[in-house]
Amino acid sequence: MGWRRVGIGTALAGCLCAAIVAAEEPVWPLDVEPILTSSFGEPRPTHLHAGIDLGTGGRTGLRCRAVGDGWVARMRMSPFGYGKALYLQLETGEIVVYAHLDRFAEPMAERAWSEQKKRGRYSFDITLRRGEIPVRRGEVIAWSGDTGVGFPHLHFEMRQGDSPINPQTSGFSVPDRVRPTIRDVSVLPLDARSHASGDVLRHTMKIASGESTADAVVAAGRLGFAVSSIDRAARGPYRQAPYRYTLRVDGRTLYEAYHERFDYSHNHHIVLDYDQERLVRFNAKSFLMYARPGNRLPGRAPATGTRGMLLAAVPEAAGLDEGAVVGPGRHEVEIEVADVAGHTRSVRFPLVVSHPPAVDVLEVDVATGRVECEASDPEGEALELALHVSRDGGATWGPLPVERAADEPRWTAELPVDGARGAALRARVRDASGLTALRTWVAPPDVQPSEELGLDVATRWEYGRLRVEITSDALLAQPPTLWLQRPDARRRALDGLVQREERLWVWVGDVADLEDTDALVVGAVDHAGRRRILQHPTAARIVRRGTARIVEDLHPQLQLEFEPGTLLEDVALRARPCDTASWKLGPELEPAGLCIAVEPGAAALDKRVRVRVRAPASVTATNGDGAPAERLGLFVRNRRGLRFLTADVDAAGDLVGSTRFLGTFVLLRDTTPPELRDFVARLRPGKPPRLRFVVHDRGADLSDGALDVDIDGVRAIPEWDPET
Repeated sequence: MGWRRVGIGTALAGCLCAAIVAAEEPVWPLDVEPILTSSFGEPRPTHLHAGIDLGTGGRTGLRCRAVGDGWVARMRMSPFGYGKALYLQLETGEIVVYAHLDRFAEPMAERAWSEQKKRGRYSFDITLRRGEIPVRRGEVIAWSGDTGVGFPHLHFEMRQGDSPINPQTSGFSVPDRVRPTIRDVSVLPLDARSHASGDVLRHTMKIASGESTADAVVAAGRLGFAVSSIDRAARGPYRQAPYRYTLRVDGRTLYEAYHERFDYSHNHHIVLDYDQERLVRFNAKSFLMYARPGNRLPGRAPATGTRGMLLAAVPEAAGLDEGAVVGPGRHEVEIEVADVAGHTRSVRFPLVVSHPPAVDVLEVDVATGRVECEASDPEGEALELALHVSRDGGATWGPLPVERAADEPRWTAELPVDGARGAALRARVRDASGLTALRTWVAPPDVQPSEELGLDVATRWEYGRLRVEITSDALLAQPPTLWLQRPDARRRALDGLVQREERLWVWVGDVADLEDTDALVVGAVDHAGRRRILQHPTAARIVRRGTARIVEDLHPQLQLEFEPGTLLEDVALRARPCDTASWKLGPELEPAGLCIAVEPGAAALDKRVRVRVRAPASVTATNGDGAPAERLGLFVRNRRGLRFLTADVDAAGDLVGSTRFLGTFVLLRDTTPPELRDFVARLRPGKPPRLRFVVHDRGADLSDGALDVDIDGVRAIPEWDPET
């Protein structure tokens, strides 16, 4: 279905037949040539964009026309969100929305004014009866503006029932001559037993402009893929999201996603569409090419029984229905993005499926100096061994010649007689795909030292897992031991430590396999016999998807309440103290003591989390007139900025608010009242006088209805623009 623009100067040429055909076409909603500034399905911090944004050249007051015959079904006015908005019910069945308007045409303007007078406030949201205000195709219904948002444009939306649909595939396409751009692609290990380039962290490859291939990636296990891409309808500053994403492995379509429609009740599931860890840390938007649990957005189509993931050389893959099973060796991965006009851009790269090798045995007979080393590779790849010896505690290393047994990965070497005493060995094996494994051996000490071993433990939570790095100041005589200490003081031994460097050991565990913990306990002994047992605080509370839980032991002043179904995935909840020294709070807000960063900020929530903070005594105390002795507000700071939650204290003396994004919860003091200033009267012949004034406040949010205006004792309705 096409469209035509109607305006002053529209040609009336053409035969009667052509006029009848044109009458059946929808009219373009603006009286200017289309400029697409935002597309349907673009990611916003909390939702998918539900329509298309049409540029107005930085101007307000452009005519907005009814795209077809129908009636006004709904009207809204608000300082926030859509600002002034009209909802037209078309006779063809669709609903079209015009948002961020400057003003309504008659009789909508009179209907809005009567509603405001009745309510005594600016904001309203009303539903109109069928036929109460009819509209005809091409009729001017409003003028474009910038209400509810900071720049002039028209947000145009189409709906079928409560489901927004893509206007560009429903008759309102914008000319598009530019192919999408792919910025980078990522390979994501999805559990602690998987890897990409030898690590459990994402492996991201930058894609140069115009490139269609990338370097080979060695990976194995449960794997997902992601792509960072943009689209442009025309050359210029405006960037849109692609319309379609496709993942193919060995020519088979493994996952496909379209921005075609969605339901408002699932709009916030955008958090499952994008790599939230990368978004929160680096502000990079990377679209996930697999279906995460709980994602109910339509248009996400994994291959049957796969969820869009790969099970690459996974021994237990038989019978699993969560991924496409591929074996060891070389495979071809293709990621393609497309715009509505059908322009595509794709990147291909080889995926070499291979698990890292392992050094299984490294032993030395101290009496004879004979060295034995054995290694293995899960895929049976050919292995190469490099063996080195050190006699200064690992400060310097020299090569040690080895002999390999016939037809098996077993090597022997010889140290000089009595040369094993005080020596250290390092064995590093490498498989055909380039993956390596390391193991060290040190001779037992001759004497018991008195000083303590230097030991450092670092933890990092990322993408649903915990990474622990243990670093020693000397070579260890044996692998360190690692325990998880529960809140009840019981300990659980953790297996799977991997040696990455001579003095570095790494352990990775999935949140799904973890439990509540207060600390990690590490024990180690070095080549000189020095010992150390180190307790590393790492308090975390595991909250499972679909379950209810109240967490109140991460901080004495903080309680978080999760209703059933709040979480879309398991999370390890953590809290750490912070300060506001680097924040730009302005002159009106002051820190009031409490500042707690709650992680992970990338947690995917299906419902709001209830936050309860114990208020200081100064808040619950009152002055002689019964007013609070001090006015504090509970705020949250996350990627949406600093948001006011509440200033109300309940019967228990707590400040209680709710949020759909975790972040830093802080108590701030606001002692400065709002300021009224800059009164300007505009008197124009033949038009009603207008009074403009500024309400200045940098503290807690001002809500609609918090401002009362009377003129000569008669209630006036101020039109509020909170952004200015």
